Amino acid sequence: MLDLMVRQGVAKALLGKNRQPYTMTDDKWNDLDGRALSGIRLCLADDVFFNIMSEKSTAGLWSKLEKLYMTKSLTNRILLKRQLYILRMKGGTAITNHLNVFNTLLVQLESIEVKIESWDNFVTSISLSISETLEFDDVVGALLSEETRKRSNSKTSTSEAMMARGHSRERRSSKHNDSRSKSKGKKSKVKCWYCGKSGHLKKDCWKRQQAVKDDSPTEKKEANVKNTGSESRTCMSDEVLSVDLSSHDQHWLLDSGASNHMCIHREWFKTYKLVNDGVVYMGNYVTCNIVGIGSIQLKMFDGTNKILTDVRHVPELRKNLISLGVLDTNGYKTLVQSGVMKIYKGILLVMKEKKVRNIFQLEGRTESDHVSAVSVTDINSIRLWHQRLGHMSEKGLKILFDHKLLPNLKPVKLDFCKHCLFGKQSKQRFKIGKHTSKGILDYIHSDAWGPSPITSYGGSSYLVSFIDDFSRKVWVYMLKKKSDVFTIFKQFRALVENITGRTIKCLRTDNGGEFTSKEFDNYCKEAGIERHKTTVYTCQ
Repeated sequence: MLDLMVRQGVAKALLGKNRQPYTMTDDKWNDLDGRALSGIRLCLADDVFFNIMSEKSTAGLWSKLEKLYMTKSLTNRILLKRQLYILRMKGGTAITNHLNVFNTLLVQLESIEVKIESWDNFVTSISLSISETLEFDDVVGALLSEETRKRSNSKTSTSEAMMARGHSRERRSSKHNDSRSKSKGKKSKVKCWYCGKSGHLKKDCWKRQQAVKDDSPTEKKEANVKNTGSESRTCMSDEVLSVDLSSHDQHWLLDSGASNHMCIHREWFKTYKLVNDGVVYMGNYVTCNIVGIGSIQLKMFDGTNKILTDVRHVPELRKNLISLGVLDTNGYKTLVQSGVMKIYKGILLVMKEKKVRNIFQLEGRTESDHVSAVSVTDINSIRLWHQRLGHMSEKGLKILFDHKLLPNLKPVKLDFCKHCLFGKQSKQRFKIGKHTSKGILDYIHSDAWGPSPITSYGGSSYLVSFIDDFSRKVWVYMLKKKSDVFTIFKQFRALVENITGRTIKCLRTDNGGEFTSKEFDNYCKEAGIERHKTTVYTCQ
């Protein structure tokens, strides 16, 4: 705050009225003091402002703030020292953030004239220190260097671990091959559960390995096989361990121990608000920070969409959780039976969960922009090929599939495509209209136009035209209201029939309300005038 006042040139106001320069007039000093006073007040929080609102000068305001929040009492000294000595870096916190908190405590201690002369209370050892004396800047530099080294080594350690795992598998496979050759007599009585032949185990079956390479669908069915013998359990052990669990972060799990709904994906949120407070306690007392809160749209097993509100964004979690406690608070009822959990709102079933490895998993998926983009750009999606090929018909796609021109595409039914409906829709062709007028007033065309953006000098905003089909003569009348069309038509009929001595035989108009009123229709019937009406926006 002091730096801001120096930059604005109003720091002299902190000295008080008694230190006013003799070259400065009272008006200039009052203006300087007012600008400094308003600058400080605008930077204060509401709860602080109410405590100092009675102060009318900058010096008095500054003195009041020092008494309230920077008093050099014994209580403040003990409190700040205690915070410094018990300060510990939390797991997952960046070194820079921890140092900012540490430096803040040091500045507050220095402001109340407390000096920290020894660092032995919180520094145990620094391996990178080469000097005999230990200073604070050396500690900060060493910590930052160590954090940078760990970040740079994280990628290389991951790749090395993958290489080491690959070598171990190769060694393990070579050992298995050697042991199989040595103990061939012992395994001669063992029967393979995959191909049914004797002499080898299922995990060593050549046919099964070939099926894995060809991505045969038979391998997907192996997880459903149940074996009771000890030998079969041994054979299936590798298969159970090879089950991919990486996709579990894409599902929702029902948890009775969660106090709120929690999600780990930022892109799933339909509405989102950043928050800076709040933590989640794990079973081992480890805390995870809550960084946001919002709502997520879920598509249920029956195709309906539900909005999950007040969902906490916790990136450090590994699973997406739906809190049963929150559902119960909101009036939902839970029923668990035969491995299926059902959530009811009154008598309406809103959620259904299936038990997978003793964990209830939601039958549904998240509706978000990110998920929909992935599903649309799926290489095996028939809708994607339908769009790539210019919205080709389902019959055309089937012909391409039969000729094996679409890779890895399964013959499924094409969903409804609204773009095809709008893009391929066409108007019916109109036949060429033929009518021959034999004389004037045999066929009259009429239409109304308006309102005009500019009103005429007479206050008219509409016009109606009458065109004789035989002579092509045009009559135009200005109207103030569109409802005056019927009155103008009666005037027009009386005029032309009186001049020509002939009668109007047919009137052609659109289906506008000014021409289709009952009064207009009854008048034409009484006068013997035939009516022809055109389709809207179709002049043919």
